[in-house]
Amino acid sequence: MHQSNPRGTDTTVALSRRTTLKVAGAALVGAAMATSAVRAGLAAQDATPASINGVRTELLGVGFPTGQDGQVLQLIRFTLEPGATTAPHVRPGTRVNYVDRGRWGVTVVGGLVELQPAGGDRQSDREALSPGSEYILEVGDSLFIDEGAVIASRNAGDEPLVLYTSATSPADALTTTSVPTDGEATPSS
Repeated sequence: MHQSNPRGTDTTVALSRRTTLKVAGAALVGAAMATSAVRAGLAAQDATPASINGVRTELLGVGFPTGQDGQVLQLIRFTLEPGATTAPHVRPGTRVNYVDRGRWGVTVVGGLVELQPAGGDRQSDREALSPGSEYILEVGDSLFIDEGAVIASRNAGDEPLVLYTSATSPADALTTTSVPTDGEATPSS
């Protein structure tokens, strides 16, 4: 339908452009809101108290890999004070942990966990860790933790333990799930 405005111009094209701009704007706002929701979840994770039970978590970087819809890549620094422990837990996605300072005691409860010793060839010098035993990792060691693997850990030294973790996770599942030995798994931060 063609209508003339007081200037005598055809408003069909103007309305069509306006509608197109509104739809495009709404789509951009929706995409921004979805991205903001994921980033808000990451910010909330990063904004946790400085230390919970002697474990401090700091989100150092985050990215959303192209071609991997719904995935997030994170760089995290964990600091465990002397005597700090974590109960058996599973985190979404896969992780590589690097011991920057201290001694890390790790007990595998289940799943694929591989030790890559300091100074070794990162491609070939890997050792699958068996469930049930504690392994002590030293500075320079790294640990691959596959999706679904369950571990418990502790600071096995007298100084703060600092771990750097590179992790891929589904963007909508950024929480850790505690795995108690006598009941159902429960999510935590």
